[in-house]
Amino acid sequence: MSQLRKIKFYILRLKSSSIKEVVYRIKELIFIKRLQSAQKKILQTHINFIQHIKIPNFYFEWDSYKIVNEILKGKTYTLNESIEPISEIEAQYRSTFFSDIDITKLPLDIRSIWEPARLQHLAFLSLYILQNPTLANKDKEIIKKYIKRSLFKWFNDNPFPNGLHYISAMECALRIPVFVYCFKALDDVLSKEEAEKIAQQIFINAWFVFNRLSLYSSVGNHTIAECIGLIFAALSIDCPFSKKWLDVAIQLLKQEAYHQILDDGGPAEQSLNYHRFILDLLWLSKNMLEINGNNELKEVEYRLKKGEKFLSCFYYDKDKYPSIGDSDDAHAIAPGVYPIIRSNPQKVGYYLFQTSGYSIIRTDNILFIFDHGPLGMPPLYNHGHADALSVILIKKEIPFLIDTGTYKYNKELKLRKYFKGTKAHNTVTIDDKDQAVQETSFIWSHPYRCHLERIYTTEKDLYISAYHDGYKRLSKPVFHRRTVSFFDNEFFIIKDSFWGERTHKFELNFHIADGSMVKKIDRWWQIENKKESIFICSVDEYDFNLTKNFSSPCYGVKSEINVLHMKKYGLPKEVYFCTAISINSPLNLKTLEEKVKESAEVENIKYMGR
Repeated sequence: MSQLRKIKFYILRLKSSSIKEVVYRIKELIFIKRLQSAQKKILQTHINFIQHIKIPNFYFEWDSYKIVNEILKGKTYTLNESIEPISEIEAQYRSTFFSDIDITKLPLDIRSIWEPARLQHLAFLSLYILQNPTLANKDKEIIKKYIKRSLFKWFNDNPFPNGLHYISAMECALRIPVFVYCFKALDDVLSKEEAEKIAQQIFINAWFVFNRLSLYSSVGNHTIAECIGLIFAALSIDCPFSKKWLDVAIQLLKQEAYHQILDDGGPAEQSLNYHRFILDLLWLSKNMLEINGNNELKEVEYRLKKGEKFLSCFYYDKDKYPSIGDSDDAHAIAPGVYPIIRSNPQKVGYYLFQTSGYSIIRTDNILFIFDHGPLGMPPLYNHGHADALSVILIKKEIPFLIDTGTYKYNKELKLRKYFKGTKAHNTVTIDDKDQAVQETSFIWSHPYRCHLERIYTTEKDLYISAYHDGYKRLSKPVFHRRTVSFFDNEFFIIKDSFWGERTHKFELNFHIADGSMVKKIDRWWQIENKKESIFICSVDEYDFNLTKNFSSPCYGVKSEINVLHMKKYGLPKEVYFCTAISINSPLNLKTLEEKVKESAEVENIKYMGR
């Protein structure tokens, strides 16, 4: 990171830090400084495994036998990056003390480099053995040889505390369960020295994590991941720190179950991917403790069930969900391996999550999401996107109007800024500005607030109104209100209105899923994807333009997509957008006018509840 960016980063962190946090950060710096001289003593610590540790059951989503064979042939998890350049960069920094490495100077995104070092391909193999006791001895032998060879090669290639893989305490913590799984799978083929080597790796990583816990303003999904590493370490090895690690981890997990899972089950970080990640980590922590005779996380089970119900409202095509907020395709255990059986998608209905800020409409054919939630988890709002009042539309499990995703956290900073920003979401930007201020690749300032105003329902129709104050920071503040009217299970009227002062530029965007065909039929835009269609039109004298921009279907991948785009200039009270969406066929002019009139009439009815 450049010197200027470093200074800016530390100033922002300092602004959000208490005196206690400043003291904690200083202690962490001292710990890192002393680590180089203390590492030899720590590495000589003699550690024993607790032989009777039990591993909970896991649930495999895919054809496990097929995945096992792919891993044995060299498959690993790299977030769509080639393994060769990752290996070259790892080798280049193998003898460099971790804190001396400037990750901004690396040619690849650090998240992509870290992914294969989570060793989750070895977790998959180990759990496959442990949960298939009838597996043929010949197959077991082949898999065990692969695990053992790969695990000890990683130990030799990544001596603590040098190299890229000790920069993040979270990354160290996520490897600890893998070491435990490997030990259990290899138990009968390990020499005494090899078993001690694995135990030592668990110890050194847990000791390191405990001294670098993500606390205070850094509390988030990292904290939960670090705690699971401490729990696995405390239960699996016999050392003087085990009880303290366990007590601190359980205390933090209880705290964070109520902090990061909101009262309605939604994510404080405003990210569906990270919500899935922390729920899996919490379930895994609870299951691991309980199978080993500790029920201290039993009290958070109802909180986890709330989180599961929340996520199930977003599911389509089994357990897929839209990319809302940051997504780095993280897995608590390994891709396709879960600590619990996933919930089924919720049934037809309207679901309101007022605390986390989502209205969800589910019919037999569609999933519609209206985001009227906050920016993210204060004080830094790291994984939130500026997507206030954005909408997403999926028909018959096929995405049509999408959230564009994340792409990458590091490198290509202009694209990082775009994907986090308001223009990359299905909402309105004003004066080309985001709804909040991007200070760094993760940190936001001037967070907006959304206000849910009205919900009006009849047997057939639904009306929702909300506004946000993200542009009150302008020299002449502007406020944005969006109303969503839903008729007869197949028509939407979306109206955007504004109030404030002075002339501004207003820009509306609807991002269309990759692979869709877009064509004009009279005044309607037809969007076709996999032989299904929806229809969109502007209900005034202005029309959309068809432009191009990017989406990111998974981490590290971007593709060009179509965007329906419209600009208007004027005084806030004089500018509005009115968009009609028909799920099955374009409406004739008379019917369209009736629906717009009906929507306007509903605006004058007093709301029924919030």
